[in-house]
Amino acid sequence: MPDSLREEQRAVEAMIYERFRGVTRDGGVSWSESFVIDDYGTDEERAVARAKDRERGWEELVDDPTWRLFMGSGGFSFLDQVSFRYYMAPAMVRMVRAGDDEIGIDFFLRLPPEGDDLREHTLGTFGCFGRDQAGTVAKVIRFMIHVYELRSDRVSAKGWQKALKSYWHQFE
Repeated sequence: MPDSLREEQRAVEAMIYERFRGVTRDGGVSWSESFVIDDYGTDEERAVARAKDRERGWEELVDDPTWRLFMGSGGFSFLDQVSFRYYMAPAMVRMVRAGDDEIGIDFFLRLPPEGDDLREHTLGTFGCFGRDQAGTVAKVIRFMIHVYELRSDRVSAKGWQKALKSYWHQFE
């Protein structure tokens, strides 16, 4: 992490904790369950997987070494609105702390273009964020753009710019 961004990094992380305080996944898909969904599992298999995820809040996932953001299946693509917002919070904290996006979260924060079959679904998912939370997502995106620009990583910066321009810019 470039030293010039350390203060901003701390401020963005604190903003995530503040604005996502109290967010739960009550009634939503659990992380382990997302892998079963991806594998076309049964309702019974989903229930077994859901029972494995016993954290009391998203904050516990931030430093949990067993919570893996990418394992080749499952994850953000298989979450509902409730769980997308819930799991995005610890993912953003990890990303801001590391100054790196290990799984391409910018992709999951892009609104598909007009005419894409997933556009309406994605708008519904993004709609689960309150205005302050959406502003926090925009701040995280802007932070990641700064990080990658300082590293002269134009490809990664461009991915984050696409996410910002596709939807989140309106909350800056």
